[in-house]
Amino acid sequence: MTNKYNVRAYLGIIPIVFALMICIMPFITGNAFAAGGLSGANIKDGVLQGYYGDGGDIVLPNTVTSIAGEAFKNNDNVTSITIPGSVSSIGYSAFEGCTALEKVVFSDPKDGAELTIRVNAFQDCTKLSDITIPACCTYVTANIFKGCTSLEEIKVDEDNPYYASQDGAFFGPWVDEGVPQYDDPNWAIIGYAAGKAPGTYEIPSEVKGHTINMIWASAFNKCENLTGIKIPSSVKDIRGNAFEETGLTEITIPDTVEKIGSSLFAGSKNLTDVTLPDSCEELGYGFFNGCTALQRVKMDGVLSLSMYAFKDCTSLTTLMLPDKLKNIGLSVFPGCTNLQRVFIPESVTSFPSDEYVGAYDIFTDAPAGLQVYVVKGSTGEKYAFNNKDDFGWNYTVVDSKEALKNIDMGEFSLADMGRKIKATAKFNIENTMKVEDIVSGDAYDIFAQKANGKALKVYNISLLPENSKVPNEIVLAIAVPNGIISKNSELYTLSGASVEKINTTISSKTHKGTVSGFGYFAVIGDADTSVVPDKPVE
Repeated sequence: MTNKYNVRAYLGIIPIVFALMICIMPFITGNAFAAGGLSGANIKDGVLQGYYGDGGDIVLPNTVTSIAGEAFKNNDNVTSITIPGSVSSIGYSAFEGCTALEKVVFSDPKDGAELTIRVNAFQDCTKLSDITIPACCTYVTANIFKGCTSLEEIKVDEDNPYYASQDGAFFGPWVDEGVPQYDDPNWAIIGYAAGKAPGTYEIPSEVKGHTINMIWASAFNKCENLTGIKIPSSVKDIRGNAFEETGLTEITIPDTVEKIGSSLFAGSKNLTDVTLPDSCEELGYGFFNGCTALQRVKMDGVLSLSMYAFKDCTSLTTLMLPDKLKNIGLSVFPGCTNLQRVFIPESVTSFPSDEYVGAYDIFTDAPAGLQVYVVKGSTGEKYAFNNKDDFGWNYTVVDSKEALKNIDMGEFSLADMGRKIKATAKFNIENTMKVEDIVSGDAYDIFAQKANGKALKVYNISLLPENSKVPNEIVLAIAVPNGIISKNSELYTLSGASVEKINTTISSKTHKGTVSGFGYFAVIGDADTSVVPDKPVE
């Protein structure tokens, strides 16, 4: 039988046991709620594995030695974070998608542990505007700030011996098999601030006594404000995805560049005109994938086209493949839905095929009117002849490339699908259409006077090459831009100093009419305040 003294003993033990359970619970669960001093953080053996707290301004305890990959990924309530000098590693995508994160502070920046920051660590932190790479950082694996659209400059502690910043960009040693080449006098440009003001950037040839001879992988990734770039002769190597999803409109890569990686311009939707050096012998995987405005590519040195090199290049209507080209791989042109005139040189000796399927169609998504020109006696002629019944596109045999100048190619269209402008006439296979947005100048002022306060969008349309003969009858289709109500909108052109209305039909919010040549054109109508306008509509 239990007496009253035993009951009192049991009751006295209960608070002690409860207190012990509270003390040891963090060690059992690995949660740092009590032991680490940060509520909502899962810290185990010094590794911050995840954070599930209320957010706000976070200060990590100095018991943390590493931040695991994806530890804060897609957290939308952390506004700032202070990282102690005890941290030696920030894992891949550790803060990726932290859309509320505005500030990152590294405490003990000079005396902290040697720090490595892994790929995509701060990717798509769209509010991040204040961060400085600390002096103790010895290895940044790539552009860790992709998509940080509020970051106007990438800053580096001036005492960091391995990395530096200049004019908003980030520079440091190139990497070989995961090892930074600290002793090499040459450096790479590693990252560029996505929040810099729109414009052209000139890469310096030297930073802190180091020659800049490389553009590192993804260095300009997601820099939509980057509209132009100048590459110095010191640059010899451009790594893959370097200009992925940028705002570039045109680019010339100098002949001094010796190596070029794959997927170089993937997703750069404003890119229209590219000149590649003769040293570029291959368009690697996905080279122009998703470049929906691309119309002109000068690639005289290219020998091989790899998978998805021109995938979804919907503005590509004519294509003169280079004279040195030897190999066309599988699925080079999927999604090229407006490709209408193509020349295949006699140098091409390899087309995609296998023993089970046979020959593959390299223009699977081209329109029914696609006309392909092949040289008499070439492998291209045999390819076209043997598969004409299966492929569905037409081909014409010519004696040589020069013979194209004397061939009537009939009517076909040139397109700028980014702006949704198409011109149909008797063009030449070498022709492309150049469309420029006009926001100021005499022509713009004349149209603005005609608009009299209504919404206005002005283009200058020309035919390339510049000495080309412009047809005197062109069917022009121009979509009504966002920001203008299509109903009652009108299309105008400029004749001298006078504005002339073009008689058009409008279907699917697109004006279509016949014009006697190219030049300045404007869409004028009532403003549509329900949508974000195509810039600039004034």
